[in-house]
Amino acid sequence: MRTARFLVLLLIAPAAFAQQRNDFSVFVSNFGVSTSQNTRWHVDYGAAVNTSFTPRFSAQLSATSERHHTYPYVVDSSGYINQVDPVGFRTYPIDLTGRFHFFTESRWKPFLGAGLRYVAAPHVDSQFGLQSHLTPEAVGGVVFQMRRIGIVFEGKQLLGDREYYDSMFKASVGMNWRF
Repeated sequence: MRTARFLVLLLIAPAAFAQQRNDFSVFVSNFGVSTSQNTRWHVDYGAAVNTSFTPRFSAQLSATSERHHTYPYVVDSSGYINQVDPVGFRTYPIDLTGRFHFFTESRWKPFLGAGLRYVAAPHVDSQFGLQSHLTPEAVGGVVFQMRRIGIVFEGKQLLGDREYYDSMFKASVGMNWRF
């Protein structure tokens, strides 16, 4: 019995008393160009806070501002196609992910993780039938760490049902500050 308690303490103590490391990131994602009448560049942006519980495990909370457009038609419940004016709108998804960090001897710090993405229904006409949704996601990326500042490259793959405007894969690049 004493050996079991000793082993539990040996496993829990490093996690409980390790110095927590926090990161703050700003990033851009979903870069693109639209060329309907004139060429326009567009990009989404966001911010994240990451806290490390142990050298290998951390959790991140991020919020993004994303721009979307509806289709020029709506299919009603009877299957009839109604022509409508396309609407532009913004969503503000919130992601909560757990991450596993790999140890390397270089400045490149890779990670993998999983989490949930919540998107509230956008404020557009109810005829579009857009709803709030919660979607599981897989996350992977790498941080190029230079002392307190780093460059973050990240990809998120949505794993469940989603609204049509929310793309399945999201890539982002950003800067983080470790404090």
